[in-house]
Amino acid sequence: MFALPSCLQRFGLGLLALAACPQQLPAHFLFIHLVRGPLPRIELHFAESAWDLSVNQQMIEILAGARAWRPGGEALTCESRPFGLVAPLAPQQDAACAALTFGLLDRGEPFLLEYYAKGIGHLTAGATASGLAAEILAEPIADAEGRLRLTILFNGRPAPGAEVVVPTAGTFTDTVTADGDGRVEIDAPATPVFALRAMIREERQGEHEGQSFNLVKHYTTLTVHDLARAPADCDSLAWGLLMDARHCCASNQPLDSHWRANFDSIIGDERVQGQVGGGAAGVTATPVGDAAAVAEQLQLLSWPPDPGTLDGEPVGFAEGRIAGDAVHIQTANAQLHFTVADRRLASVRRNNANGAEHLEVTDWKLTHEDRLLPKQLALVSFDADQAILSVALFERRYTELGDVQFIERQHGTMIRSSAPIVEASIRFTDIETIVANPSSAAPRRSP
Repeated sequence: MFALPSCLQRFGLGLLALAACPQQLPAHFLFIHLVRGPLPRIELHFAESAWDLSVNQQMIEILAGARAWRPGGEALTCESRPFGLVAPLAPQQDAACAALTFGLLDRGEPFLLEYYAKGIGHLTAGATASGLAAEILAEPIADAEGRLRLTILFNGRPAPGAEVVVPTAGTFTDTVTADGDGRVEIDAPATPVFALRAMIREERQGEHEGQSFNLVKHYTTLTVHDLARAPADCDSLAWGLLMDARHCCASNQPLDSHWRANFDSIIGDERVQGQVGGGAAGVTATPVGDAAAVAEQLQLLSWPPDPGTLDGEPVGFAEGRIAGDAVHIQTANAQLHFTVADRRLASVRRNNANGAEHLEVTDWKLTHEDRLLPKQLALVSFDADQAILSVALFERRYTELGDVQFIERQHGTMIRSSAPIVEASIRFTDIETIVANPSSAAPRRSP
């Protein structure tokens, strides 16, 4: 093991626990998930979004008052887990419902807060009303590919003017208002897990636990799991959250394409040039000069690994799952361990017989499409005894090519055992994307 500067010692020792500071969440809602795979189940969460899940024990305790049932009214018996409430998922079950009376809030005047949730395993179940006091129906529009029609119901009738929150193509959401028929039309989200939310105001006098109110706010969610897209041997919720993080990252390439470019690499006093090509699965190079001198730089280009290449490797939640502001997902052999926080692939750890490599994304850039790019990254290598062998701190700059952001330049610092600290950079020119089926699209080059 070698000595690092004091600032990097603190960084290295705290790296595994590094995470973005928990944000103050403006509001939480009731969500219900249908999960298939090795452990079929229904999960209830009280969270800000369907991607966040329950963030602490307090959110799980709030769920204790929830009622859950299968379509037709059969009650579900939920058991508390360190990460939420869980109930059995029946074979072929494609929907589940839940409701929760939260109580009174006083924001200038007291109002009663009611929550409702429905989870479905595919959109074909989205058009059937379940009898919730407030609910969202969703169905594809027959003559408009990629579009959904939402209908907001209150007590079985359309709810004109309902406030509806829908996912956008990026990482944000839009708030829209239901028309006179309680309807909204939106682009169908591309991710395998997503949720819709609606709020209906009801002017009604009543009393709750001895306190009177004149207003009720009904919040209802519809959580969609495209279970048909999840590999059968994967936990469909873990897989869906991982694929959502992949979708939110604008630097992931289509799985059916690859790219090539010229490169110019400098590490310390050594300069190597050549050609490089790659795709979702990795990068290869044909350098002119010392191949070993550029190998470490090229290795960094494969971090973080693309979750889309894991279809042949079952994934699930890591052991010891608890509520938190991040979820930990790993491959069945525990070789790869992903941390997903706020729809971002925040870190990846790769274990092997000789030790491990651990990457943290320490800063992100937002694209004009509201997607994310890893801007600043740190990769630390450990030996079998978990001693730090090397640290690479680097920053990336991207160029847009079609629908994908490609790395145009990567630069930073490498600190290695038995070697001095060196500055390193690699720049790419004449970047070209090539689709798997050449007849479907022409190659595209960077400016």
